[in-house]
Amino acid sequence: MAGHDESPRRPTLAGHPGAMEMRLVDGPLDGGTLDVSALSAEEIAGGFALPSPHGLYLGGRSIYDPDPAEPGVLRWQGDVA
Repeated sequence: MAGHDESPRRPTLAGHPGAMEMRLVDGPLDGGTLDVSALSAEEIAGGFALPSPHGLYLGGRSIYDPDPAEPGVLRWQGDVA
């Protein structure tokens, strides 16, 4: 189909103009930001398992979920292997 983008939508590192950024709070990625511009509210609500070079597990991921008390914040929930 012409004009149809079949590439998966993924969060990216923030920093480009017009990005909708969420702040990472607590855990190994504290202070970082995540560009969620291409994601729906439902996708954001599901949270993120982000690769983390400083997490508990070598090659593991850090889990960040939206904080309902602080819009624009993704709060650390823990690390997974």
